Amino acid sequence: MMLKRIVMLIVLGLIFSSCDFIHYGKIAVYENKLRLEMERERRIKKKRWTSSNCCG
Repeated sequence: MMLKRIVMLIVLGLIFSSCDFIHYGKIAVYENKLRLEMERERRIKKKRWTSSNCCG
């Protein structure tokens, strides 16, 4: 009976830790998408600024 509880606790711990990894993985992907989008917007603004100022 005690062994059954120990095994159940280990299995539940593994399940919840893997769910935690999935959750933090989703956060990391979301943050990377935001960072890439911000960099893309920054490059577009920089191109617009240089192209509008080059022909004076």
